[in-house]
Amino acid sequence: MNRFAALALTGLLASSLFAQTPTNPGSENIDVLGHLPLGAPESVADIELEQELERAFAYVAKARYRANYARGMDIIDISDPASPTLLKRWINSNDDLNAGVGALDIKHFKYDGRYYVVLALQFSQGPDYDLGAVVFDVTGLPDADKVREVARIREPDMPGGFHNIFIYKHSNGIPYLITTVRGPGANMYDLTKVVSGNVEDALAGNIPVPGMEGQRRGYHDFYAAWHPDTQEDRFYGGGAGGYYVFDISEVSDPTLRVTLSGINGVSYGHTFTPGPNGRYVVAETEYKYAPLRIFDLKPALDGERSTIS
Repeated sequence: MNRFAALALTGLLASSLFAQTPTNPGSENIDVLGHLPLGAPESVADIELEQELERAFAYVAKARYRANYARGMDIIDISDPASPTLLKRWINSNDDLNAGVGALDIKHFKYDGRYYVVLALQFSQGPDYDLGAVVFDVTGLPDADKVREVARIREPDMPGGFHNIFIYKHSNGIPYLITTVRGPGANMYDLTKVVSGNVEDALAGNIPVPGMEGQRRGYHDFYAAWHPDTQEDRFYGGGAGGYYVFDISEVSDPTLRVTLSGINGVSYGHTFTPGPNGRYVVAETEYKYAPLRIFDLKPALDGERSTIS
């Protein structure tokens, strides 16, 4: 096949795969079971699904990237995939007064027999400039009237909100909310205190970005998991300078285990995810044509070196 024919075939394949219309909302490789319009293009920032079969609910974080539309959260009943139903649309009471993208991330957790959703918010100015997250009790779904706000997490010393969040049930039994902040680290909040009304004392620890003390460059994204070989709670973060692995078994005193820095083409880590046993990690950056990089942490985990590049 000559070069022109190959390019033409590529174009035909691309057009057949990506030409989406209301009557053809996907590709030939995917069966679309249901469709529920949620507003303007690019208004959906993130989606979270509950994992218990009897609770078929989806939670959508709604942002504002371009058009002037409301920012908040949609709750959807997907028990009938062919006919998804919008149960509730929550919009922050100060939405018209705040500037910025709004809701960017959303996660759920279960504690003491009740179900909760955490909506991460990020405003550039306004009365909620310091608001990082709103926590909802969603135990009463599908009755939308039983959804209630239980707490708001604010960081007045580092305003600007939480760009990303992650919820991790620690080996000590406590579920922690790990958040980005406008500072050199990631905060960890005790969610048992948050939902009990003690938000003021919920901040349990901060995971630093090595070498960035006193600066505002922190993490972009992260992951936490149990490391079976060492019986440690591990944090994997991508941010300023590269990627970092911490032992967070002692939440108030994280210990740096591995540094991935000096990597060609990486000045700022974006997303960092480990495999099941923590040896291999997938590292993402966010610039045009950037590859996914896969690293073997074994030399660092074995104590042969502390930095991998």
